[in-house]
Amino acid sequence: MNIPLTVWSSLTLVLFVTTFGFWWFVNLAFSLLLFLVGGFTLLYLKHEDATQKYFTNMYRSSLVSYKTGLCKVVEEPPVKLKLDRRLTGSQVIDESLQEIIGYILRDYISPWYDRVSANEEFPHHIRQTSQKVIVTFAGRMKEVDWIPYLTTRLVDDAASHLRLFRQARAKMKQKIRQSSKHSDKHADSSQDAGKDRAISAKPTEFTPGGGDAGSSSSGSSAGKQTPVELESVFFDLEVTMEDNLLCRDLVCTEIDNSRQYMQDLGEILLYLLLPVEDFHCKPLRFLLRELLVSVVVLPLFGLFSDPDYLNQIIIWLCKDVPMTSEAFLTVLRATDNIDELNATREMVTKEIAQLRSRDSGGDEDTSVKQQLSSLLYVRKVIDNRTQRLQEGSDTDSAESDDSRPCTPPSEEAQAAMLCQYFDEGTVFLNISFI
Repeated sequence: MNIPLTVWSSLTLVLFVTTFGFWWFVNLAFSLLLFLVGGFTLLYLKHEDATQKYFTNMYRSSLVSYKTGLCKVVEEPPVKLKLDRRLTGSQVIDESLQEIIGYILRDYISPWYDRVSANEEFPHHIRQTSQKVIVTFAGRMKEVDWIPYLTTRLVDDAASHLRLFRQARAKMKQKIRQSSKHSDKHADSSQDAGKDRAISAKPTEFTPGGGDAGSSSSGSSAGKQTPVELESVFFDLEVTMEDNLLCRDLVCTEIDNSRQYMQDLGEILLYLLLPVEDFHCKPLRFLLRELLVSVVVLPLFGLFSDPDYLNQIIIWLCKDVPMTSEAFLTVLRATDNIDELNATREMVTKEIAQLRSRDSGGDEDTSVKQQLSSLLYVRKVIDNRTQRLQEGSDTDSAESDDSRPCTPPSEEAQAAMLCQYFDEGTVFLNISFI
């Protein structure tokens, strides 16, 4: 059918040109072209909006095959972020926790995220995840039976730790005394040998590795004793208590092992507290674990292991508690720090000198004598304790040579002594931690 159509079209064109001429053919074609252009222009001007929408849809339909995500972002309206502000069930606690979360987002998230994007979805998800962690933590805290734990298990663990510490300290002091006695005996024997050699007139020849040189070398080796460490004695006793099944020496003494142990504990806590989808995200889990260990746990343990910080806390807690004379004497009898005893004795001696200068008779003569007698008794207690520590005795007898009751000093004198003692940075409580 294409061949006859072509033949008839060619025949019609040839007849038209031979009949009307070539210029009529050109004028007719140009007129038809102008008619079509004008008609399409008129339609475009009357229906401009519809035409633009049509071409836009055609363009988007051509891009939808390989840019679906961009079209979704452009077409989908912004999602309204909703947040449940209930955390623990207590309005007062929830408001404080929400304020803390807001401060964390403001100080640690907003400074760098505001430079990246203005979308609020990421901070919203961080707040939502934090609230889920707090809700899970509060729920698990409610499930714990605190009475048996606080009254039984925690007390037993603390008592066993304190018992091990006291046993280790007593064993260490016993080893130190034995080593000192051994060194004293060796020094006495070396002195006697020197006297015998001085009395005898026989000269001795020096031979390397033998005779006198051997005795001197043996003496020097006997005089050198390995230092006794409290930590090693403590952990040896712990292994004995645990029936050779458990020892925490590496975790407590080596930094790398303690960090690894804290990381394992942190991962367990994240498994218990984080939502499932957040825990399975490894970059987020590792980031939270390192933040928990390096920013929270290890600095907190370092802070609570600082004796100066603990002493300041004890002073702050006891600031409003009146110090009784019984407690003061109990601390003096229990302390094993000779420097503290000497400092206390100096202050007691100054207070005695001041009271003796005021002892001039009159109505206050009786009270001044009572306070003076009390301070003399305190000084005697300090001297007895110092003597026992110098002799190597660890325990103080409950009975004293002077069985008279101790009249406490005046409140002004006692407060002045304690304030001066605390201001000098010395605390009566000798606290040690492993």
